[in-house]
Amino acid sequence: MLSLIIIGMNQDAKLIIIWKNRNLFSVFLIFYLPIRLKFRNFADEFQRNASIHTIMRIKLLSLLSLLTFAIGSWAAEGVVVGYCNGQVTRTGTVSVDGETWVDAAVLLTTDMLQPYVGGQVTTLRVGLAARTNIDNVRAWVRTALDGENLAQGEISTDEEPGIARGWNDIDLSTPYPIVGGQPLYIGFSYRQRATSSAISVVSGSQPGAFFFHPGEDAEWEDRSAEGLLSLEAVVQAENMVGYDLQLLSAEAHYNGLGEIEGTAVVHNNGALPVSGYTLTFSVDGSDQTSTLHADQPLANGASATLAFSKPAWTEGIGREHALWLSISQLDGDATDEQPENNTLRVVFSYPRMVLVEEFTGEACTNCPRAALYLHQALGEGNFATRTAMMAHHSGYEPDFLTFRPTDPDYEWFFNHPTAVFAPALMFDRVAEENSYGTETYMSPAQDPVNKDFITAALAYYLSRPSHAYIDLQASITGSQLSVAVSGGRSLPANTARLTVCLVEDHIQQREQVSLSQWPEFEHMGALRAINSTWGDEVTWTADDHFTAACQFELDDEWVLPNLRVIAFLSQYNPDDPTQCEVENTAQVNLGDASGISTPSLTNHSSQVFDLQGRPASSLKRGVNIVRRTSNGTTSTVKIINHIN
Repeated sequence: MLSLIIIGMNQDAKLIIIWKNRNLFSVFLIFYLPIRLKFRNFADEFQRNASIHTIMRIKLLSLLSLLTFAIGSWAAEGVVVGYCNGQVTRTGTVSVDGETWVDAAVLLTTDMLQPYVGGQVTTLRVGLAARTNIDNVRAWVRTALDGENLAQGEISTDEEPGIARGWNDIDLSTPYPIVGGQPLYIGFSYRQRATSSAISVVSGSQPGAFFFHPGEDAEWEDRSAEGLLSLEAVVQAENMVGYDLQLLSAEAHYNGLGEIEGTAVVHNNGALPVSGYTLTFSVDGSDQTSTLHADQPLANGASATLAFSKPAWTEGIGREHALWLSISQLDGDATDEQPENNTLRVVFSYPRMVLVEEFTGEACTNCPRAALYLHQALGEGNFATRTAMMAHHSGYEPDFLTFRPTDPDYEWFFNHPTAVFAPALMFDRVAEENSYGTETYMSPAQDPVNKDFITAALAYYLSRPSHAYIDLQASITGSQLSVAVSGGRSLPANTARLTVCLVEDHIQQREQVSLSQWPEFEHMGALRAINSTWGDEVTWTADDHFTAACQFELDDEWVLPNLRVIAFLSQYNPDDPTQCEVENTAQVNLGDASGISTPSLTNHSSQVFDLQGRPASSLKRGVNIVRRTSNGTTSTVKIINHIN
């Protein structure tokens, strides 16, 4: 039985109405009535004043009499779950040529579906930017992108209501039950007679928001970084709660000015819209909190991405102490009925230092030219201070600087039985597509085509967020170098191994060929010592921190000021060189290491910062970050000051 519940009318004549079918909240409407009760077109009024018209599909069934004038009686088809917030574009940017099947999908995660466990997916809403050259559209539910259709429905141009440019509601022939712990792929397929740009993708970026299958002979592609697919599931569930906001994700970083910047994604799982809410930031080990109020309404089934920028209100946020974010209060008299999904640990990202590894050798005819390209690229912008470079004298013929067994072992990264060469560069050991003749394959080792290629690569890899940081200190006693490494992470990816190595710069060549390419050529970053070829396994604490230490014996022939210690966290898959990506890197020049020399703030152009990146006028007690420029070279070092 369909019952009408009038929640109330306030002094501004805002009437809140809910139709309820058994225990299923079917639709929520807000009408703003003028005090003089002047008749209005309520469909238009609803469209202006309730953003949820883009979230819920509502049909006008009949006219009823209410408050002495007519308004529409509405029935809902359920609650909508998806990423696009009801948006559809009429200009397609994704197209496939020729006659073929085309598929697109989104992933509904277990967190997104949890509020509706026990309910059913009854309808899929497919947004199309165009309908040219398409005769039918099939909507489906799967547990894998290339799996079988577990439920499906279809529309065609031959049957009513046909295919529309915009939203198309496709009922599943059999509703699909929502089970706890089971994510679902919802998608649609169409066969185009000729080239079509039917797929609607709106602005935004969320993991799982757009998968694309561009033709029968192609593989599925994850294009979630490019936008949000206009595709939503209509869900009906018994006993839906009224108010339920959920934090889907939260990430942050320091902006270099002592402030924390980031975004949080909030989703409304409940049957009722929320007019506003308060977020509270808290830090492990501190009673101090900070709040942020969002006064934007959030309709049923809708998501909002909130940007924030806040001064760091206590030391060590995101490093020594985890940052947490909670939905602490809803505006008005609303109370969140599912508080267990209101809190998340904020995923911090940290400044990245890119590890550049060069394959080189004295018998290599093009290596001086490649070294010059790298030297020129590192001279641009801040690349020199955010790059750690090391060289492997392998890939061609060995020479007097080949460090065994590590340098020859690293030829494994080429991931090809014959395509092993020098010069070559690796950037954070990220695999890219390479070609050998007509063959294509993935490998971290790339051909340094020219200086512009290296500059573009550095800019790209530096733009990638890192979710781990490394603190590195070195000291020398006699001929022994002691290295202390510590750090933390906000995500576990690519943090399984720690590699610590010692490299030397400015080594004079002995028999280098092709010196005419760069008469001032010197060997840079030659490997002198390493803790382990593939790194040591990292033991992480429960709060995602680690410490490690190693010692190296210094050789009298090595020039101390030319030595650098490099430490990096990485993944390691002994069966796949494309799965050894570096998460972050740190380095220190031994001429600046603790116990060797202390940078003078008067003899160099220097800037002092604290660990949060805030500028300081002088060295403070504790850990300081010093960026100094000397003879045109900029370096960044960490100084521990024990004096007040």
